[in-house]
Amino acid sequence: MEKLFASKGGTCESFNGVEVELTSQDLSDLRSDIVSDSMKKLDTSGFFFGSPSDDHYRDYDLDFIANARLILLAGGRVFYNSSW
Repeated sequence: MEKLFASKGGTCESFNGVEVELTSQDLSDLRSDIVSDSMKKLDTSGFFFGSPSDDHYRDYDLDFIANARLILLAGGRVFYNSSW
């Protein structure tokens, strides 16, 4: 999400508490990354991310994407908040 934020022109000293508005394309890209397991290839670790929590949150993340798409279809807006 930090890379997505930067690609949209966002800048910040620390990517904590930063909101990123998600578009339909962003959600499609996220779903593709989750389904292809491409994020598992990243060197990450921590309490809420990195193996083995990836598998634990997979279904939750896919449900979020499905619900977020419904919100966008209804004319709403969807944001990701990077609260650590």
